[in-house]
Amino acid sequence: MKNIFIKATALTPQIVLNTSTGEFSVVGKSYPEDGLVFYKFMLDYVEKIIQIKVETFTLTFDLEYANTSSAKSFISIIYKMQELPNAKVIWIYEKEDDQILELGTDIAELVNVPFEFKIKKTR
Repeated sequence: MKNIFIKATALTPQIVLNTSTGEFSVVGKSYPEDGLVFYKFMLDYVEKIIQIKVETFTLTFDLEYANTSSAKSFISIIYKMQELPNAKVIWIYEKEDDQILELGTDIAELVNVPFEFKIKKTR
C-alpha cells in the first residue's frame, strides 16, 4: 500500500499515512461539507489493514476544530480500529481548548481503543 499525503485546505485537515510505520495523522481544521464522504478512504484503509493483519496502528489527531460530520467519521474509523490488536489513538489538544479535549474524551468513551491524551507543546 502506498503512503498518503493530503494537503490541508481551508475546510479540511492535513492527512498523512505512513504505511511502513502504520501511523496515520489528521492535523488542522476539519469541517468538510460531508465528512463521511471525505474520510471514507481512511475507513477503507483501516479495513485493508485489518485484512493484512498489521501488527500496530496509531492514529494521531491534532485538531484545531472539527464539525459534527467529521466527529461522526472519526467515531466510525476508530470503531473499526477495534478489530486491530494493537491499535491506539493519540489525541493532541491545546491546553485551553476544552472543546477538542471534550470531543476526544467523548469518542474515547464510545469505543474500545486505547486513547492517549497529550497537551500540545507550545513553541
